[in-house]
Amino acid sequence: MTMIHAIQRAVDYIEAHLDDPFILDHAAEAAYMSIPNLYRGFYKLLGHTPKNYVRKRRVSNAAWHLRYTARSIEEISIMTGFMTESSFSKIFKKLTGLPPSAYRNADRHYIFDPIRIIDKVQLRDDKAWGSAYPNVNVKQLEPMHVIRHVYRADTEQGIECAAIRSVMGQLHWTDEGKRHLFGRNIEFRETPMYGYELMIPAAEGADDPLPGGLYAVSTVTSTNEKDIVQEWNRLQSEWLPQSGFTLGRHV
Repeated sequence: MTMIHAIQRAVDYIEAHLDDPFILDHAAEAAYMSIPNLYRGFYKLLGHTPKNYVRKRRVSNAAWHLRYTARSIEEISIMTGFMTESSFSKIFKKLTGLPPSAYRNADRHYIFDPIRIIDKVQLRDDKAWGSAYPNVNVKQLEPMHVIRHVYRADTEQGIECAAIRSVMGQLHWTDEGKRHLFGRNIEFRETPMYGYELMIPAAEGADDPLPGGLYAVSTVTSTNEKDIVQEWNRLQSEWLPQSGFTLGRHV
């Protein structure tokens, strides 16, 4: 087993037990590694210690709940794996710069997605080019079955958040923060209404599969829609022509 696959096994174990008390021994056992070797390999490949990785992932999930649900801070702290509300608030503020109560309506996002080392794609070996786009990664996405939900609204402003809340209410989710959602704006020819299509990974047989392939992923910490659109335009007009990639039919 290579170092990459061993560390990925540890990451997969952590993700499967993210809300449980973190036991380093168990993660090391999953990777078939000693604890010192796990620490060294984890930091070398991911740039985080196992403990910090767990904290950032838990805070990311908690941030999702704060943004999209009305759950109390105490409830969110418990369901995302923190021992006490006070320790949760302290770590949350340290990582996001805001206490949970202020983050709820702040114009920023804290996102720390699960890491898939084996899915990373080697980009151009050009430090100047890479430093110009530090928040852009290319990931290999496997085909997956999804449930599709189209949300309609009279205005485009805030349509993504409204679509997510609508789907949450219909599906009665309890683990929203752990789900990867895919979405896109859509246009209706027959009506002046605006639309947003959400694609939620589901069991086999749900709707048409979401095509696999290489996807460029950029992280935007602002909730301002103008900032999101600006980053999207930057990906297409600046990053893509310089990257060596071309737009595929699966997009």
